[in-house]
Amino acid sequence: MTADLTMWMTQFGQVSFSSSMILMPWFWWSCAGILLIAELTIDANYYLLWAGLSAVIIGVIQWLFPMLTVGVTMPLYGIMTLSILFFWHVYIKKNPPAPSDQPWLNLRGAEHVGTTVVLDHDLPAGEGEIRFHDTLWKTQSGAPFRKGDRVLITKLDGKVYHLEAKQ
Repeated sequence: MTADLTMWMTQFGQVSFSSSMILMPWFWWSCAGILLIAELTIDANYYLLWAGLSAVIIGVIQWLFPMLTVGVTMPLYGIMTLSILFFWHVYIKKNPPAPSDQPWLNLRGAEHVGTTVVLDHDLPAGEGEIRFHDTLWKTQSGAPFRKGDRVLITKLDGKVYHLEAKQ
C-alpha cells in the first residue's frame, strides 16, 4: 500500500494543503458550499450567506484570472465579505422588515394574554395551575381565587401565566 501511495504522490506531485490549492476556483466554490450549508443549518442570520457569496465571487474571479496569487485572493475575499456585510447592514437599517400580521405565531400561549378565564377549581395565591382550552398552564397570582371566579390573564412569562381578578 505504501508503494501505491508513493507512486501516486510521485506521479501527481506532493499532496498537501498549499497555496496552490487556494488558487484553484474549486477551493473557493467548496468553501462557499460549506458556508452556505452552515448558514442553513445553524441560522447565522445571513452572516455566513454573505461569506459564501464572497467565496463564489472569488471562485469566479480566480477562474477568469488564474494568474492571481494567494496574496491577492485572500485579502480580496476578506474585503469583499466585510463590504457585503456592511452594505447588508446599511440596507437593513434603511429597510427594516415589515412587522408581522401574526405576532404571536411562534409564541404558544401569548395569544391568550388579555383573555378572561372562569376557574374550575380553587387557586391559591402564588403558584398554581389552570386548565385553559386543552392545556394545563402554570400560573402566578398575588391573591387566592375560588372556583367560578373570573380571572384575567395579564402576561405570559416563559410558560407561566400571570393572573389578576377580573372585575
